[in-house]
Amino acid sequence: MHLLFPIQMLIRSPLRYVGIRLILLGLALNLAASARLRDSQTPVDFHKSPVRLVTDGPFQMTRNPIYLGGVAVL
Repeated sequence: MHLLFPIQMLIRSPLRYVGIRLILLGLALNLAASARLRDSQTPVDFHKSPVRLVTDGPFQMTRNPIYLGGVAVL
């Protein structure tokens, strides 16, 4: 029966809340970095050549905030 309805998934633990916050933080970091790249008229797509170097906003804290946000979501 537990294969059809896993009861343990309903059990709340503090780690679940930490995970949800980490996912939300990662999504917010991705959105902020993408918005900053769009504001500076630099393509978000990494296959295209960048127009200018962005060093403010989320890019002050980390070199690749989009990758960091993606790892946080995973």
